[in-house]
This record gives sequence, structure tokens and C-alpha cells, in this order.
Amino acid sequence: MIEKPLKRKKHELYLNCKDPELNLKYRCAVEELHKRKNELSGVLSNNIKIVHLGYGRKYLVNLPHNIGFAEFNVSDMGILTIKRVKIGPHFEGSSLRGLGLGRLIIKKVIEFARRRGIKYIGVNSAPLAVDFYKKLGFKQVAPNSYYFFIKL
Repeated sequence: MIEKPLKRKKHELYLNCKDPELNLKYRCAVEELHKRKNELSGVLSNNIKIVHLGYGRKYLVNLPHNIGFAEFNVSDMGILTIKRVKIGPHFEGSSLRGLGLGRLIIKKVIEFARRRGIKYIGVNSAPLAVDFYKKLGFKQVAPNSYYFFIKL
């Protein structure tokens, strides 16, 4: 008999942790974060840091406590390209998704680009992130393409 996968809430834990007590503590902390989502956004937006990686034109946007980051670079033609955006301590399937953390990171990247006079931001999206970038105003280059850009 084939078992159906369990349905989980959007913010439910997908942590590969064998310690049930730690698992429960983490799940409770994440649920509390979801209840206080607006407060969390305000605190984090003031603590996001952009770090130059020390070589070329590569940068990292870092949320406090390593709960998320984005890596991007700026070309000689003045185009900013977002390479990766990851949310959560375990990144894949993280229960920290849905808190607006990705939106905070992308807004910080857009602020950086505007301050530097950059006119275009591009990103090669994961298939599951297509709607995310559309909601933020990015345009799809071609139908069925995962490459998006935004003109500032």
C-alpha cells in the first residue's frame, strides 16, 4: 500500500531532527514568529547587512542570525544579477518561509541598486519562485522562462 504524504501547514516544520524536544521547541518558536510577522519585519529590515565578498563585484545580503541571505553581483555594464536567495536555517523546505523575509532581502537589493545608479536587476528564478518575483514587480523575459528582470 502506498502512503499519501501528510498535508502540512505552510509554516510547519520540515526539520530533519531526531530529537523530539528540540523539534517541538523549534516548531513553537516558528509559530510565534508567524504570529508576530509585522513586528519581525520591522526589526529585521533595520538589521539587514550588505557585505562585499572581497573579490570582484560580488555581494551578500545577510539577515541576522543566518536566517536568510541573497548573493548577487554587478556586471561591468551596470546590471545587478541576483544569484541565490535562501531563507531559513536549513534552507530547503524551511518553516521560516511565508514571513516576508525574501521580500525584505530583495527590497534591500533594490535599495542598493538605486543608490549605485543601477538601472536593471535580473534573476534566474527557481520554478517555485516565479510568483514571488512577479509579485515584487519583476517581468518574465519570455513565456516559460525562469529569467526575470526589473527596470529601476
